This record gives sequence, structure tokens and C-alpha cells, in this order.
Amino acid sequence: MKNQNINWRERLTDSSKALVDFNVSAVRERPEMFDSLFDYTFEEDGKFSPRAARVVYYLIKENPEKYTKYYPVILDKLPNINNLSIKFGMLHVFSFCPLPEDEEKIGFLTNFCFDLIESKQVRIALKIYALDVLYRISGVYPENKRELIFLIDKYSVGASPAFLNRGGKYKEKLKREISPKENIEVIN
Repeated sequence: MKNQNINWRERLTDSSKALVDFNVSAVRERPEMFDSLFDYTFEEDGKFSPRAARVVYYLIKENPEKYTKYYPVILDKLPNINNLSIKFGMLHVFSFCPLPEDEEKIGFLTNFCFDLIESKQVRIALKIYALDVLYRISGVYPENKRELIFLIDKYSVGASPAFLNRGGKYKEKLKREISPKENIEVIN
């Protein structure tokens, strides 16, 4: 159902919240438009695809369970997205949508997020959402909690205030979640 004859360039003339809301409403009323919008998001068509990604993001945020079939596609495309706005929005989806149940996919997402945090070339916003996703994953895979604490400590030195704030909150939560016996080695 590629593009269904919808001219997304005409529908996404600016990046205002009003236009995002207009398109969210339109897709809500005509759900068959979503496939076309979703495909257009990954075409990386200049300023228009990030606008499409923003509409996709708001639709998914509004009803995460409705769009579960798209999450594996997002996950597969995530490493190859060049536009930072699109990558930002699509990674953010995994901070609230149902996490993949497949161990290979969750492992891929985990490694992808760890790599983002460890990269020197990645913008802070991506690192923050990577922390959000990793914290959620640690709820399913508690063995990741200690590694996440280590990562937060390692990258807190000289980090931005945003990373320090979010990382600090997660570190405190993680320390409380680790059993008291294990926590002896983690206390800093």
C-alpha cells in the first residue's frame, strides 16, 4: 500500500503543532493513511520526512498497542536512519511502546542503545532516550541493571546536565531495585 496517492509534502507544509494535530486527526479518521505516512517517514525526504515522523510518533504515543506490527520495522530501520529528527522520534517510541518479546530483537535494541550512549558523535537527546529504553529493558532483564549503573557512572564524568539528571534518577532507582546483597558492590 505504498503512498496510496497521498501527497505528504502538501500535507506537511510546516512543522507546527497545529499541522501535526491536523494530520494526526486525519489519520485517526482514516487509519488506512497510516501505512503511507509510515513509509514516507523513512524516505528521508528533506524536511518533510521528519514532519511525517513526528505525526507517526504522536499517533503511536496516543495508542501504542494499535501499532505493534510496525515496531519490528522501526527496529530494523533504526540503525540506518540518517536524519537525526527521524532517529530521535523513532527511538523515543521504544521508551513507551511494548518492548519486543523476541530475545534477538530485544538484544539488538539493547546493544543499539548501549552503543548510542558510548558514542562520542551522538547528540545528547538520543543518549537520553537510549537511557530511557535501557531502563525499561532492565525491568524485563534485571541482569542489565548493574551494567546500566556502570554505564551511567562511566559517562557521567563531564556529561551534560540532561544526562546527569536522567542518569542520576535511573541510577538511584536501579540501586533500589537491585537486591541488598548485590547492592553492596554497587554503592557509590
